[in-house]
Amino acid sequence: MKKIIFKKLYFIKKFFINDFNKFKQLIINFSLFLSVFYFFIRFIDLFILLPFPMGDEWAFFADYNFIKKHGFYNSIEKGISISFNIIHLIVNSLINNLKYSLRFSGFISTVLLILYFLIKLKNKDKHVKKIFFSVLLFLIVSTGATIHGTNDSLFFLSLIIFLIESVETKINFKRNKLLRLSSGIIMILTRKIFIIYIFSFFIANLIFSKLKNKYLRFKVNLSELIICFLVVVIINIPKILSDPYSLSYTDKSIKSQKGITWVEWVYFSQKVGNENRYGFFAPMVNANKVKEYKNNMGDGSLPDTFFEYLTFDLPFTLRRALSSIFEISIISLRYLGFLLVLFPIYLNLFKGGGDKSLILGYFSIINIFIWAIIWPGLIQHRWLYPSYICITFFLVQNYESLKSIFLRRIIIVNLLLIDLIILWSLYKEKFFYSI
Repeated sequence: MKKIIFKKLYFIKKFFINDFNKFKQLIINFSLFLSVFYFFIRFIDLFILLPFPMGDEWAFFADYNFIKKHGFYNSIEKGISISFNIIHLIVNSLINNLKYSLRFSGFISTVLLILYFLIKLKNKDKHVKKIFFSVLLFLIVSTGATIHGTNDSLFFLSLIIFLIESVETKINFKRNKLLRLSSGIIMILTRKIFIIYIFSFFIANLIFSKLKNKYLRFKVNLSELIICFLVVVIINIPKILSDPYSLSYTDKSIKSQKGITWVEWVYFSQKVGNENRYGFFAPMVNANKVKEYKNNMGDGSLPDTFFEYLTFDLPFTLRRALSSIFEISIISLRYLGFLLVLFPIYLNLFKGGGDKSLILGYFSIINIFIWAIIWPGLIQHRWLYPSYICITFFLVQNYESLKSIFLRRIIIVNLLLIDLIILWSLYKEKFFYSI
């Protein structure tokens, strides 16, 4: 037994210390090739083969029909995702195919995100860039909703650009200021859940400002966001005139279809799940069971909004938050490998420095904790996609500054885990999920 253990330790030592550089370039190049290949396979799967409409695509299909029938002004008054529907109307006028115009409208934002990072990392070491894009391309097609015909990809594009430009650039550069303002406006216009991410960002920004005793960036970011919000209010005048104190967004609720809200459905599913496996990874129950429970117990028996959930049953909320952190740590292996689990170690190494990218690191952790607190069940990892992107960006931005050779090498070895996940996925699904 001792001989086997010593042999394994010797192999690990030999790989990490003696022979690592021989394999480093091979691992990076293979990982990038595999991620690019997987990206194109999943693109074909999601863009062409996936039945239409799928998921939230029905909501934007309905938006399009309403716009064609009633006009854009009345559609804003009713409630639509203004920014996404403008893009979709332009694309559909060129393609004239509702399925592909919707999905292409979403995919444009994914392409723009890739181009943005190509420009952003143009001066980085080629190995560092390859590491980043190996993870990015894998994340895009794994976390979901970035190639579908929905506004998620546009929202994530504008959010990520807003976050990075608010942190990484010199605050007074006109070009970067314009990019921050335009991305901020699109972000607020596209999805109302921008509130969750911006709340996380400003907590992270405030923590950094207090630690470094530098508040200029925080004040500038806040003032620019106020400008963005005022512009959005002006664009939303048709909606505000008909329904004061509200903005125009596409209605993705299921209340009219199923008679329950998402929060009620997820909460009840988790309530049932808590009776098995300690409540971990609870599946969604049939919606009819939720309606039956409400009919028997009354409308007030389930929370129907985020805010109501937070105070509805405090022991349940606390237990669920702790369970969510555990679930996220486990499931994140499917998307980031070991990077999320190990990220606090990397973040701690740089906390004494003055690098502004620390704000992105703080944002990633805070945002994950907030989602764990406010969502009553198993979290969809597309909502953590911005955090995963920011974690990866933070690590490659600071990769060359890492003094620990071991921690540098862990990032490279992590690519092998992602490669195994890709290969297993291709094998298990016989390349295409939708066939």
